[in-house]
Amino acid sequence: YPTVGQISPNVMAIPSSSVEVEELFSRGKQVSTDCRSCLGADTFEELQTLNCHLRVKIGADQ
Repeated sequence: YPTVGQISPNVMAIPSSSVEVEELFSRGKQVSTDCRSCLGADTFEELQTLNCHLRVKIGADQ
């Protein structure tokens, strides 16, 4: 299987997860609590986007 041998180093070099993705899910848990379970998908996405933009701005200010 020479083709698999050539492709596998590229595929195996890709990490299965990253800190950024894990942080995103962690922040999602903070927004999606039992008290806020009635949020629609659009509102949830808007809150996550706003949260991300605020963190970038705060990081740029420091």
